[in-house]
Amino acid sequence: MSRPFFDVKEHVFDGQHIREYPRATAHAQEEVLRLCAKQYIPKSNPRPQPGDVSFVAAHANGFELYEPLWDDLLAAAAHHGFRIRSIWIADVAWQGQSGVLNEANLGNDPSWSDHARDLLHMVNVFRADLPRPLVGVGHSFGAAILTQVALMHPRLFTTMVYLDPVLHFNIGGPAFGDGPLERSAVRRDHWPSRAAAAAAFRRSPFYATWDPRVLDVWIAYGLRPLPADVPKAGGSSDGASDGSSNGSSDGPSDDGPKEGHSEQDCDTTTTTAAADSSPVGMLYRPEVPTITAQLPHLRPGVCYVFGGTSGLAEPAARRWCRTSATWCRWSGPGYASNALK
Repeated sequence: MSRPFFDVKEHVFDGQHIREYPRATAHAQEEVLRLCAKQYIPKSNPRPQPGDVSFVAAHANGFELYEPLWDDLLAAAAHHGFRIRSIWIADVAWQGQSGVLNEANLGNDPSWSDHARDLLHMVNVFRADLPRPLVGVGHSFGAAILTQVALMHPRLFTTMVYLDPVLHFNIGGPAFGDGPLERSAVRRDHWPSRAAAAAAFRRSPFYATWDPRVLDVWIAYGLRPLPADVPKAGGSSDGASDGSSNGSSDGPSDDGPKEGHSEQDCDTTTTTAAADSSPVGMLYRPEVPTITAQLPHLRPGVCYVFGGTSGLAEPAARRWCRTSATWCRWSGPGYASNALK
């Protein structure tokens, strides 16, 4: 997938220092986490020109399956008369190929803010390959992460596209979508074999809604052999696990535990509860309301794309994002148009 249309380069770079939470790393806060990124270079544009678009993408929780989308995006670019220089996407440090690379050093308390800083760092490390204009494409929690990047560096992105963004003030409820945590927490991540996993995916109503090309990519690349220390069902040597996850890393991407710090944190943590934890419930994801509160100050324009039956945002939340949240303060582009009226 995508290889007929793109030359694909893989890059590895160090993540930013220091991580948001002490327990983002397993043994010491000075441990280096590394990120794996892919750069998709259109074969149809071997000699890019000034003005060709560079895309920086951020994936959803546990699913880095965008090559069919890049194929369609390239076709749409040709149809609409603009040229793509390259598309960049990096696995968050605790998932995907990055998670595999960091497996021995990962703690159990990742932060979305870490990946926002990692992406900004990536743009600086590979600045020669990422000239303006830059367009951000974020899916689900990836949209929230790119919002953080744009708030840190308001002039970085020319424009942004949000696909089913996780942006709201509510932890749950009918207007804003109930419990992505529950779906992540109970997502199965071990099967007796690759064949059994593939059969389960194809039977699942959840996966039945996917573009068949995406499901094929998920079956081909979304699994890896079970780690050596995980028992195989029935003594089988052909076990498979969800390649996006490492231990229980999917769940913390949606919500993390409020309490329970280890002794290694004593030099930086003076309470058993996280300083930014939610006052209600046993789980929290503090980035969401914090990022959402800053949407009025987002400078680049945003195209919101919501799934028609998405559980992340009902119509009321979608209208709120488009009409009441974005661009309505002095630092957003909406301010200028409002000031002229």
